[in-house]
Parts: sequence; structure tokens; C-alpha cells
Amino acid sequence: MTENIQIGNVITVKSLAEKLEVPITSIISMLLKNGIVSTINENIDYETASIIASEFDKTTELSKSITDHAVKTTTKNVKIRPPVVTVMGHVDHGKTTLLDKIRKVNTVKLESGGITQHIAAYQVKLADSNKKDRQITFLDTPGHAAFSAMRQHGVTVTDIVVLVIAADDGVKPQTIEVIDYCKQESVPIIIALNKMDQQAANPDRVKQQLAELELVPEEWGGSTVIIPVSAVTGLGINELLEMILLVYDIKPAKVDFDGNATGVVIESKMKIGKGPLATLLIQNGILKAGDIISVGKTFGKIRSLEDYNGEKLEYASPGQPVTISGFNQLPDFGDVMTVVDNEKDAKSQSETFASNIIRGKIHSINKTSLEDMVNEESTISHKLSIILKADVKGSVEAVKKVIEEIGTADATIEITKFDVGPVNESDITLAYATKSAVLAFRVPISTQIRSLADKTKVKITSYDVIYDLVEDAKKALTQILPEEKVEKEIGIATVLALFSQNNKQRVIGITIDEGKVIKGVDFHIVRAKEVIADSKVVGIRRGKEDVNEMINGQEAGLLLPGDSDIALKDKLKFFQTEYIKKTLE
Repeated sequence: MTENIQIGNVITVKSLAEKLEVPITSIISMLLKNGIVSTINENIDYETASIIASEFDKTTELSKSITDHAVKTTTKNVKIRPPVVTVMGHVDHGKTTLLDKIRKVNTVKLESGGITQHIAAYQVKLADSNKKDRQITFLDTPGHAAFSAMRQHGVTVTDIVVLVIAADDGVKPQTIEVIDYCKQESVPIIIALNKMDQQAANPDRVKQQLAELELVPEEWGGSTVIIPVSAVTGLGINELLEMILLVYDIKPAKVDFDGNATGVVIESKMKIGKGPLATLLIQNGILKAGDIISVGKTFGKIRSLEDYNGEKLEYASPGQPVTISGFNQLPDFGDVMTVVDNEKDAKSQSETFASNIIRGKIHSINKTSLEDMVNEESTISHKLSIILKADVKGSVEAVKKVIEEIGTADATIEITKFDVGPVNESDITLAYATKSAVLAFRVPISTQIRSLADKTKVKITSYDVIYDLVEDAKKALTQILPEEKVEKEIGIATVLALFSQNNKQRVIGITIDEGKVIKGVDFHIVRAKEVIADSKVVGIRRGKEDVNEMINGQEAGLLLPGDSDIALKDKLKFFQTEYIKKTLE
């Protein structure tokens, strides 16, 4: 039964976490996913708190109290932090090479095959148009299709996305995926039109492709900034950096540079001699060596802080990427870091987070997948019917195309209906009538809709990352693939004698050339190297004794059905039939 909680018009993050009985980091993480950067004592309004509560299967009621432990956040040292810029784009379009040019450090050779395998963080210093020293934090993300989740993670922690598109290659699948992410998170995009030094560069073609995706260039009357660049020659690099600052300064992030820090995990890894390491992006406050922190399911006391060059730091401030050690285990990327008063509180928070994962209370951790959509009817018809809902038209078309391409002649995922927008009552009604499942891609599923789905026994699932959806779709299709009949040859014999025959039974003599013959087994009759008929071994005799099996080199008498067409010197190929589940090609 859904629990109801009372809250005021305003409530602090800490108080909401206490009422929901979940870790503070879970609340901060949820707010972050919805574009709200907050600290432990920050106030959130009733509407926002209600949305967060619903994600933990709890409803809210406005209490008589106007506020609920509201705390005025400090404004003593509120400043504009450096912009966080994520560099994204299709594989081999030059993202990391472009960053190399900006940083004047060659990192691309360190990557496997020249493809970025993780999210890396760097900071660069430059002077703005007023000759004032500024910093920009860059995140470099993978472009390969398999790293979709990491790219989406990059979008959720960034102020601006620099979308790198090769002028000689144009818009590609990962380009479109990034655009969809940015639209979903309302993140500004600056297009870096790379490889302008190439003879095959065709910027007008790329601009046309972008316009078709509703990113109309400024020079065509739109609002999309496109900077022609070359990661090789350095063309447009200064203009790109200046544009980043101009776009950021329209709506800069003002945060508290005092007090305990909060941050988000960008990546984590194990390192010999140092143990678990995590790269964090600091969002509020000051993080210091010796601070006790809680990060998702892990906690620890910071032993060391290092910047992106590996230089030791005494502290890290908002907008700064920093690598820290001192965890008891590896945190996950996307986990929110908070500084706590003591190790006991840190351990308690991490244990609560871990236990909530087990109980399925943490949003999107324990959810139904496409695999769970398969039912008895799907298995019989070799078809899984779904109703698809997505956040934007581009997402609907992309998911629909991916699902249709996965299907085979033997098993398919049939889309009964596809549309943009949240899952509604009519979707559940149609799903019930057509025996379909509901797939929600990056759209909310309200408590009421889930309740209706439960009552009507309509299966419903949601995805935020297309890569996860593809993997689960393949698993679902594998479940409903038909079985394939396979013959396993177990032996070969030659007919030596024909003894007797009537309507019910025929007796022959054989010598077993290979393998064995088993009572009840089927066999092909081969004459002049062609299979002329099939029959079955009714019984086996060795002399006057009935046996169940004879092996290579032995002679035996076989009892066969009376209509078996057998001649001297025929070859009998004995086989057993197996039914094996087909696999996706």
C-alpha cells in the first residue's frame, strides 16, 4: 500500500530524505537527473518534493505548516563557477583530437584503437574578451554506439554540449542520439564542424541535415551556433572557446563556494597501490583532503585529491574535476557525493542506499525489463506486441527503427501503437485489448498508471538509454524464437540379410559399421547414396536374446515395422532428434 507523507510548502533536501526514509544522496541524485543542483540543506518546493516522493512509491499531502525545517542557504560566498562542457559526437569525428588541440596534450594515442573508452575530465585556462582569466571544464565522452549510457550521463552533468560533427561525414546515429539527449535535458548545443581541412568537407550538407533535426543554423535564421574548426590545423579553436563563454554567460551557474561539498561521480576505477579511485565533478562547496564522504553504496575518508594532471590538491572547488581515493569500494558513475560529519553517518547512509537497491526503492534500479514482457502467447506466436511511448518524435522513430531491425523472420517485436508523450490511460486500455505490453522511453509513468496496469495485468516497462533497450529486446526475442529440429547421427549399419516380413513386422540382419543402434531410434534408409525412406527400430536381437543396444563391429537382428522398404546392402543411418532453441543472427 502506498504510504502518504505530509510536507509543507517548502522542505529541505535533508528533511525530505528523512521522511521518505532514503539516503540524502538518493534525493540529490534524483534532483540532479531533473536538472536541479542542490545541497543537503537546500530548500525545494512542495511540487518538486511530491514528484520525488512518487518515485519512491509515496504520496504527499500539504501540511498546515508553511515550511518543513526550511533552512536559508548561505549566500556569503555565492559565485559563478566555471562552465562544464561535454564534448560529444559520432565515433571518429575528432572529439578527443579536438580536446588535444585545446589542451595541447596528445591523449588520443593512449586510447584503445583511438576511441575514447570512458569519460575523461580536464580544465583549461584562457582569457575572455575582457582579458579576464577564466576556466572551462571539459568532459570527453565515447562516441561508439555501445557507450550510450555514458554519453547520456555526460549530458546530465553539463552546462553546454559541444557536438563535434565531421564536415566530410555529416550527421550519424550517435549525432542524433546526442541531440535527443540534449533536447530531453534542455542543454544548449554548440556545433563544432570539424575536419574543415579535409578536401571532402561539405559544411552546407551538414547544416541542411541539422536543420532537418530542428537545429537551424544562425546564418539561416535559426539559433544553432555552428563553428567551423579543424583539430589538425587549429582553425576556429579560439572562436569555439569564446563562444562557449558567451553562451554560458547568458545563464551562468551561481553556487556556494563555502561549506561542505557535493559532487557527482564521472568515472571510477581500481588502481594498484591506491585502491578504488573516483573522478568527481564538484558542484557546491569545497572538498578537502580528510573529509568524510558518502557516495551511493560506498563511503570513506578522503586520503588524496588530484587534479586531471595527477597533481596533488589541498582542496577542490565547484566546477572542478578531481580524482580522490579513500573509498571502501568502487562507487558507480552518476552517484552523488556528500560530505558528512562522521564515519558512522557515512556508513549508515551507504548501507541504507545499498539496502534500498535490494528492496527496489531506488528509482530505475529494480524495474521490469523487456525480457519480463514475454508471456505464453508470445512464445506460441513468436511475437511480442508493444505500445511504444517516447519523449520526442526523434526518440520514437529511433526506437521504432531499432526494434524493427532486431526482429527476424522467426521472431518479431510488433509495435501496436507508437506516440509521443507520457503513458496514459488509453495506452493501458489498448494494451489490455490487444494483449500488448507498454514500453516507455524517457517518459514518466505515474503511480496511477502503474496501478491501472497492475489491475488490468498489463506489463509496463521503461528505459532511458537506447543501448539498454536494444540489449533487452534481443534477450526478449531470443526467448520467443521457435525451436529448431536437429538430427544427431548415432550410428551406421549395412543390411546383410532379409529374414521375414508380414503386415505388422519385418526382421532383417545387419552389421554395425559405425557408432551404435538403440531400440526405438529412427533411421534413414540409404540406397545408391540417396535417402529413399525413413523407418524406426522396434526391437533388437542378439541371437535369441532381446537387447536395447548394439555397438560398432557387432551383428544384430532388427525388428522393423512391416511396411519398411529394405533391400540387401542398404545403409541404415540411425539418428536421434533434438529440439534446439534458435538464436538471433
